[in-house]
Order: sequence, then structure tokens, then C-alpha cells
Amino acid sequence: MARRRVMESYLLLMLNASHNMRPGVNVDEVVARTLNSYTLGETVGSKWALGRVMRWTPSVAARLLKKESDQKELLRSVGLYKVQGDAVSALVGGVFFQFGGSVAHRLFHTRILPHLIGKGLPLPFDQDAKSISNRMGGTNGKLVLVDSPLKAIQQAS
Repeated sequence: MARRRVMESYLLLMLNASHNMRPGVNVDEVVARTLNSYTLGETVGSKWALGRVMRWTPSVAARLLKKESDQKELLRSVGLYKVQGDAVSALVGGVFFQFGGSVAHRLFHTRILPHLIGKGLPLPFDQDAKSISNRMGGTNGKLVLVDSPLKAIQQAS
């Protein structure tokens, strides 16, 4: 669960620095709603098209999948969004362990949190999330700012 703690830490830091944080705000509820696996999977996981690259089979017969008229609700009920949400968390954890906290921090604020505005992250914090994302280069900004540690050392010399 270290991967979830990474995202939770970044969200808590943002909430703590927010001018919209009021004494009555239940921080635990905001974090739980924002980083809910279903919400992450439905918003971020779908945006990243994780369902197309994951190896996962729903526990429902194929004939039932074809009959269902409300595909979005069906995908939720068979667990696709939950699995996609866990995959998003795993990717953040992998980035954290492979590239470090600063890259995972940028990933969270530029590629994940903007998709959760109004769909998990309460609207009073939307400007904070957008502002941080923009300062970090926006949704298409670079995640790794230096190509390699060796190159950074060479450039500093």
C-alpha cells in the first residue's frame, strides 16, 4: 500500500497549503473520495486507456456483457474501474520507486489530479489543483526535468 500512501501524501500536502482549507473540512473524507479506487479507475484509468492494456477478465459471462445496455454501470459492477484504479496506484508507486519522489509528485499533480476535479476532488480545491498543475508544466509537461544524473553533473561543471 506504499503506492497509495504516496498519492495520499501529495494530496494532503496540497490540501494543507490550500487557502480553501477550512476548519470544518473533513480531510479524511476528501482524501478517501478523491483517491477512491473506483474513481481513479473510471477517470484516470479510462483516460490512460488502461483497460486496453491490462490483462484482466471480468467474472461475468461474455453473453451477459453483450446484453447489458448501460455499459458504464456494467463496467463498474464487474470491477474494471477498481482494477484500473489499482493499476493507476501501482503505476504511481512504480514511478516513485524507479524515478523518485519529485517525478512521482509531478505525475500526480499533472496527470492524475486534474482528471479528479469535480469527480472526487471537491470543487473548492479545483483552482489549487489547476494552479499546481500549470506551475509544473501542465498536463503535457515533462515529468523528468533532467535527462540523467550524469548529464546534470556534466552540465554543472
